Amino acid sequence: MTLPDNLLSGAAGDSVYEQFHKTSLEFSAYFTPVVFTVGLVGSIISLVVFRSSGMRKTSASLYLVSLSLADICVLMVYVLPEWIKHGVANSNPSTSSLTILEVDGVCQLRLFLAYFSRMTSSWIIVAFTVERFTGVCYPLKFLQRHPKKILVGLCVVCAVSVAYKPFLNRSVVHRSEFVICSSMKEYQYENFLMESIYVVLIFVLPLVVISVLNGLIMRTLFLRNTQTGIASESKRIRLEFTVILFAISVCYISFHLPYFIIWCRLQIVTNPKSFVSRNADFWDYWKGMLNIVRPLYYLNYCSNFFLYCITGAYFRSELARILCCRDQRRHRYRTHIQASRMESLTRQSHLSTTNGSDNFATYTA
Repeated sequence: MTLPDNLLSGAAGDSVYEQFHKTSLEFSAYFTPVVFTVGLVGSIISLVVFRSSGMRKTSASLYLVSLSLADICVLMVYVLPEWIKHGVANSNPSTSSLTILEVDGVCQLRLFLAYFSRMTSSWIIVAFTVERFTGVCYPLKFLQRHPKKILVGLCVVCAVSVAYKPFLNRSVVHRSEFVICSSMKEYQYENFLMESIYVVLIFVLPLVVISVLNGLIMRTLFLRNTQTGIASESKRIRLEFTVILFAISVCYISFHLPYFIIWCRLQIVTNPKSFVSRNADFWDYWKGMLNIVRPLYYLNYCSNFFLYCITGAYFRSELARILCCRDQRRHRYRTHIQASRMESLTRQSHLSTTNGSDNFATYTA
C-alpha cells in the first residue's frame, strides 16, 4: 500500500520522536537490502528444486513454484523500489528527482505490478491451503483438481482487482523540490476506500481462510492418526507438504500482522474525513514505527526457502541431489579435460620420440 501524502510532511526538530524516525530510517536502509538479497537467492533455489524431476510431479510443487515466482516479483518490483524510495532517497531527498521510478508511466506500472504481485503471493498461499485441505480431507475430489487452471484464473482475478491503482496515482511535485509518485488529491477519498478494500483482500480475507482451513486440516490429521496410526510411506511426502503449509501460514501471519496494524492505524487518522490532531512529533513517531515494521513485513518474501529446509526432508534431499549432481558433472568435466590434456601430451611425447629415433638413425648411417 502507499502512504498518504501528509505522511511525507512534518516540521524538522530535535525531538526524541525525530531522532527515533532517523534511527528507524537507518535500520530500514541497512536491513532491507539484506532481506532482498537473501530472499532473491532463496526463491531462485526453491524454484530450481521444485522444478526438478523428483519434485515437480505433485500438484503441491506447482503451487510452491508459483509462490517462488510471485515472491521474486515482489522483491523486484516492490521491495527494491521501496528501499530506493524510503531507504536511499530519503537520506538525500534532493536525489529523488533523478530516479526514473517516480515519472509518469513508470510510476503507474510499478504500482500495478507491486500490488498485483503481493496479492498474487497471498492468494497462492490460500490456493495452496485449499489444495492441502482437499488432499487431506477429500482425497477423492483432490484427484479432479486442475492446479494450472486455478493458478491462471487466480492471476487474472488479482490483475483485475488491482487495475484501479494506475488510474488513481500520478507523478506530483512535492514541496516544489522533487517528484514523487502519489495519489491524486481529487481522488483521495476514493483511493482511501480502494486501499481499505485492498487490505481486506490481501490480508484479512486470506488470514481467515488460511486459519479456518488449517484448523480443519489439523483436526482431520489428528483423528486419522488416532484411528489408523502412522501414515504409510506413500503418503509421507503429502504430509510433508502439509507441514510446510503450516510453517508458511505461521510466518505469513507473523510477518504481515505488525505492518498491517500500523498501516491501518495511519489510514484511519489520515483519511480525508479524520479530525485527529497531527503535529511533527506525531508523524515522526508513526513514520518511525512504519520504518521498523516494513522490513519485518519483507521477511515474508525471503523466509520460505528456510522453511522448506527446516520442515521438508524431501526438499533437503532433492537439494542435496541437485548439488551433488552438479559436483559430479563438474568432476566429470574436469576429469575429461585432464584426460584430454594427458592424451595430448602423450601423443606429443610419442611423436617427439619417433622423430628423435628417425633423426638418430639418419645421423648414424
